[in-house]
Amino acid sequence: MIYLASPAYGGLSIGTHASIRMMDTNRNYDVFEKNQDFSALCFNFNTMWCDMLNRRKEAEIDYWVMIHSDIEVIEVDWLEKLIGLLQYTCCDVLSVVSPIKDERGLTSTGIYDLEDGRVFERLTMTELDKLPKTFNYLDVVETIKPNLVKGHRNCLVVNTGLMIVRVDDWCEKIYFRTKDWIVKDTNGKFRAEFKSEDWLFSLDAFLLNKQVVATRDIKLNHIGINKYPNYGIWGTLLEDNLS
Repeated sequence: MIYLASPAYGGLSIGTHASIRMMDTNRNYDVFEKNQDFSALCFNFNTMWCDMLNRRKEAEIDYWVMIHSDIEVIEVDWLEKLIGLLQYTCCDVLSVVSPIKDERGLTSTGIYDLEDGRVFERLTMTELDKLPKTFNYLDVVETIKPNLVKGHRNCLVVNTGLMIVRVDDWCEKIYFRTKDWIVKDTNGKFRAEFKSEDWLFSLDAFLLNKQVVATRDIKLNHIGINKYPNYGIWGTLLEDNLS
């Protein structure tokens, strides 16, 4: 059984609705669909996560799949492919890369520094073209970031826009959360800081010794003012300028 969560606030986009209905045309799995509207992002996610946990043993739920209300998948067999990639890589969390909704070509897939406690670099669409279609942290190190450490100092963090999780007992130890705080810099100026729910979910999974993998082997558009595809080389930035 697959638990398909589609969180929204104000309803699903036409593209997301079409993606879910397109999935129905060709599938070999039982799917429980849950659409829920809340403005509080993590509460929305966690309500459905708890519903999955409460149902999982009786319903024999094997996978949690989440698709955001601004994601348009453009492959008919995307669900089958998502499950196949998870099984092939033997990972626990697999995320389809999604660009940030602007012209820079940045994605929310990045590298987290456990010592500094922050994401110090996000991958660009230009960099992703050099990576395998499906990749983990070591692939990033060996292919495009040889300056990074191969040990446990860094880890890959991914987005939750279209993701699949292998459901097991470890899922009771993790949930979706954000972190907000303010800091005062050396010039005496205050600034807001933030850690997103997708990066923290990735980090928490990594700290539970779970394998986190990203893929571009499923094509999608991130819907904003325009449609931002996760395929092709595009964007004004070749590398991240995150400071």
